[in-house]
This record gives sequence, C-alpha cells and structure tokens, in this order.
Amino acid sequence: MKSARKMPIACTTIFAKDKAEFLDVAKVASRLGSDLAELRIDHLLEPSPSSIGEIIEESPLPLIVTSRSRRDGGLFGESQENLRLSLLESSFDFSPALVDVELEVPESKRSKLIRLAKRKEVGVIHSHHNFSSTPTVSRILTLAEKMSDRDVNIIKLVFSPNTNQDAISILEASNELRSGRKLFTIFGMGAIGKITRPATLLFGSSLIYCSVGETDERLGQIDIGYARTYIDRLQSYGLSKIKKNRINLMAIFREELKSAEVDYRLDPLTKLAKGVSKSIVSS
Repeated sequence: MKSARKMPIACTTIFAKDKAEFLDVAKVASRLGSDLAELRIDHLLEPSPSSIGEIIEESPLPLIVTSRSRRDGGLFGESQENLRLSLLESSFDFSPALVDVELEVPESKRSKLIRLAKRKEVGVIHSHHNFSSTPTVSRILTLAEKMSDRDVNIIKLVFSPNTNQDAISILEASNELRSGRKLFTIFGMGAIGKITRPATLLFGSSLIYCSVGETDERLGQIDIGYARTYIDRLQSYGLSKIKKNRINLMAIFREELKSAEVDYRLDPLTKLAKGVSKSIVSS
C-alpha cells in the first residue's frame, strides 16, 4: 500500500453470488482501471474457505476481503457471527491484499484477527460505518485516533450525511486526517455523500470504493470508469499543486455545497484554474 501515499487507489466492490460472477465483474473492473477489487463474502450463496480461496487465487485484481454483518450493512445475521469471522479468518491463508475488520467486532476477537493478519502478512483495513448520521469533525478525529492500531494499515470511516453541512464536515475531517500517521479513507453514503467519495481524495484520502456501473443510491458508489479518470486527473494536475491549493479547494466545495443539489462530478481543479465557472468532468 505504499503507492497510496503518493496517489489514491481505486477499489471496485463486487456483490457476487459465486466465483463465476465475481470473476466476470472483476475482469471488467480491471479493464476499466481498478487497482483492487473487494470480495464480499456475505453475498456468496455458498461461502466456504475453499471457495473463497479460489476467488482470491483466480482474481485478476488484488483483493480486499470483507465479511459484513447486517449491523454493518451486510447479510450475515447475528446468529452467524462466528461463521462470519471464521470465514474472514480463513481468507488469510490465501494472501489477499487486505482484509476488512470492523471496529464493532468485540475487542478480543478484533485484536486476534488483526494480529493474525499481520503474522500472515495480510494488510488490515479497520472500518467503521454509521448508517444514520455524521458526527462533528472533532468526534470523527477522536474516532480515527481510537482506530489507529499499530498493526492496522488503513482506517476506513463511512458516515451518512443528512445535510450538505455534513458533507463539508467529512471533507474537513479528511483534511485534518491527512497529517496523521495512518493511511485512511473517509466518505459519505447516499445521494448527499456521493460527492465526498471523489472529493476526499483531494484532502488526503487514499482509497475510493467504486462499482461497475451505478449502484443503489443508498450506497452512492460511483462508477470505476469515472473514478479512474478522476484519479488520473489528480495525477496529471500534481499532488504538490493540490497540497498548495487545499484552502482554495475547500472554499470551492463550501460554496458549491450551499446549493440544494451538487453534481458529484464537480471538477474543482478546473474551477480553481479558471477561477470562475463550474466545470463538470465528462463521464
């Protein structure tokens, strides 16, 4: 994940029922420029250590392996918690790039998973999802510090903005987190949160989750093709120039988010260069 320090990377989440479906979508995602794919164990119809291992080994992209409970937006029920975590743990033997461990997992089990992943040389994403609201910036920063376990590679913070001000809070938190010692990804879900997915990349976020095509508006994921174009645009513009202009970029977002609706394809870099009219990146 060292490259993420230099330029954000794109991960395509794949909700597939079996290996064949997963590999088909992963090939498309790879062709469209995805750096990673996310395997959602909870969406597999018949998940097992062997079927998970086959997907990891045959995937055209490095994988983030995730096993979500209903509590965190997944499909595993409360009575399946031991199965959910054992399946996640079984994936370590097949060397995925990263595994996702939720903050809400009881501390003893969470620590065990994180330490075992480190021993197996598997990266760890420490995640938290809030499906109802967005905390204040100070509370987000406190939460991030709590999640900064030394053996964690990336902190993932996901919120549910109910107002445009909530979206601004996510951008401001991202700007504060960029000076920290951990790689992180932070964004909002839903229609209001959609703009934060690409926007936080300007303020230090290292990873954007995407889809092949548009997804359920409740998630607000953006298409991998657009995300790839956006990241390439950042690289062309130059991270050093972005760093020098973050105050102005934040001012642009604050101004734009005064409107009731803001197109997530807002291109603040072009707007910054022109100094006036809004520019939308062609998708």
